[in-house]
Amino acid sequence: MKGLVQTLRQGEITRADIDVLMLEPPANGRPPLGADISNLIVSLCPAQNSLESRQSLVNEIAAPIR
Repeated sequence: MKGLVQTLRQGEITRADIDVLMLEPPANGRPPLGADISNLIVSLCPAQNSLESRQSLVNEIAAPIR
């Protein structure tokens, strides 16, 4: 990831789109490496589109409210 971030910052490549981070979720609410780079797109992993994954996310968000 550091190499990709450096390459993007130096303009050697114009854009990157990734769907996996080395540490998910980022530790202690910190933004992932390269979060400040506009030409680095971090999208959801396709596995997160399953019904089970969505329900798990809803449960996690709702837990503190209950």
